[in-house]
Amino acid sequence: MITFSELYHVHYLHPQHRRFVDCTESLSECYDGGHTRVWVPGATTDSLFSTPDQPTDLLTMQLEAFGLDPAQYEGKVDEIQAAIRVAKRELEKTEPYYGNFTDEELTDVIQTNIFPNAIVTYQPEMLWFMRLRPHATDPNQCYLDKLSFERFPNSEEQRFLEGTDNLKEKRSESAGKSGRPEWESFDYSDVIAGKATMTDTIDQDLSLLAHAQQGMHSEGFQGCWLNEIECRVSHFHEELERQVTAGD
Repeated sequence: MITFSELYHVHYLHPQHRRFVDCTESLSECYDGGHTRVWVPGATTDSLFSTPDQPTDLLTMQLEAFGLDPAQYEGKVDEIQAAIRVAKRELEKTEPYYGNFTDEELTDVIQTNIFPNAIVTYQPEMLWFMRLRPHATDPNQCYLDKLSFERFPNSEEQRFLEGTDNLKEKRSESAGKSGRPEWESFDYSDVIAGKATMTDTIDQDLSLLAHAQQGMHSEGFQGCWLNEIECRVSHFHEELERQVTAGD
C-alpha cells in the first residue's frame, strides 16, 4: 500500500516518466484518517533534468492525440502543458465532461491513497482503482485488485495514459464485442516472467516488491527514519499506530 507512496523511486524505477510528467515538482497532501494525495504535473518533462529542445516521444503522442503539431513546439517544450489544457477546453462542446475539471486536473496525474488499502489514480481520460487484500494464511502475501476505467479505450491517447501494454489492444477489442469489461487473474510470478502485465509502470513496481519484502525480514533492519519526501508513508503509519493502540 505504501511502498511507492514517495516519488524519488520514479527516477530510478520508471525512467520513462521523466518524458511526460514532473515528479520533482509534485505536491503531497495528508488528510485526517490516514488518507493522502499526490499531484504530479503532467504534459511536461521532469524539472530535475534538462528540458529537451524537441517534444519527447510521449509528449508528441499526446500533442497529436489532441490535434496539435509537435513541430510547433520545437524549442518550446515548456509551453506544451498550457497548449494541452487549451486543446481539452476546446473539446468541451463535444466532450462536456472536461468542464468538470480545473486547468491543473486536465493535465496532472493525481493519486489518492484511501486508508488503509485502496489507491485511486486518475486523469480526465482514465482512472485506476487498486485494492490490496490480505492473504488468508501468509502475511507476506496479498491480493491486488486493479480496475481500469477508460474514456477512449481504443485511442492512441489512452495507450499513452495507460502505458505500453502488449495485451491491452486484445482486451479492448474483446470488451467492445461483448459489452462487458475483461477480467484477468494471474500470479505475481506471471508478471515477473512477462506472461502477464498490469501496464509498464505497475509491472516495474512489482519487480521490486519481493526484494523489499525480503529486506523487511533482515536481522539488520531495526526500523526506518523517514524524511519529508516520505510524508505520505509516515502519515499512514501514524494513523495505523493510532488505530492499533486506540484500545490500550
